[in-house]
Amino acid sequence: MTEKKPSVAKDVFAYLLTFVMLYIGVVSFMTLLWQIINVQFPDPAQFYYQNAYDAMRNAIASLIVVWPVFLIMSRVIDKDIAVHHEKADIWVRRWLTYLTIFVAAITMIIDLITLINSFLSGELTLPFGLKVLVVLLVSGAVFGYEFWNLKRDPSKGAKELTFMAVGSAAVVVLGIISGFIFVGSPAKARDIKLDAERLNALQSIQYQVVNYWDKTSALPESLVQLNDPITGFVLPVDPITKSSYEYVVNGPLSFDLCATFLRESPAGLAMPSYAYPMYDSFGNPINQDWSHEAGRDCFTRTIDPKLHATPKLVP
Repeated sequence: MTEKKPSVAKDVFAYLLTFVMLYIGVVSFMTLLWQIINVQFPDPAQFYYQNAYDAMRNAIASLIVVWPVFLIMSRVIDKDIAVHHEKADIWVRRWLTYLTIFVAAITMIIDLITLINSFLSGELTLPFGLKVLVVLLVSGAVFGYEFWNLKRDPSKGAKELTFMAVGSAAVVVLGIISGFIFVGSPAKARDIKLDAERLNALQSIQYQVVNYWDKTSALPESLVQLNDPITGFVLPVDPITKSSYEYVVNGPLSFDLCATFLRESPAGLAMPSYAYPMYDSFGNPINQDWSHEAGRDCFTRTIDPKLHATPKLVP
């Protein structure tokens, strides 16, 4: 009886690296597709474009690195098994493969339960259905591949393995290209971050203007009046030009804040003011519109005296 070769350190390293790359790649691919669905079918109440774009970039970066590593390591392992057939039964391969099959099966079962439950509850929407389909297809592909690879004859299946490797690479590349279509070039990403800084600055200035009115019952004549060495507030400036933001008083209660943006915000985007959320008479936050065009754009704000405290005279 021929004694099987025990698993050596390089085998454990090869399998651990391969399966870790597989897990990261699968999660990154599903994340990428989910965020593409989010951008295509946004929920105005729960969705922010910047978060989706950041998630897409992280997923794309991961796929560009981990999927080639997974394919290369899988090829190395397959060649090793073709020479040493006994390694097809080594413990690390069987344990990691069965674990992956188990996780994929559980994922598909939970995914189907969620789909049926949403259907019966009348809450099944197109974006939700597409996300469920993504999870089902990806986990099903992983389940099918690992189960087939575990049961196949080590001396056969070379053509099938090549076909699967090329097919998976093509699908991942297609997903990456789709992601790039949405997130754009690195230059676009930088422009978006700079525009986000401008919006944060305008929101901070808005807070200070409203706070000034709360204390004095009048709008400041210029933004310079908002500088306060006690609170530490220093008037923000444009991150590129270093010039001050525009402020125009339209009346006793109305003012404009203006800035020059590099990119147009996504259509229909309503960004809440994190620096100073305004509230209605019932205490509910008002979702302010901070969407803007490329180039110079202004935001008109009107103070409602009923929603803000008036200064009290101290005898």
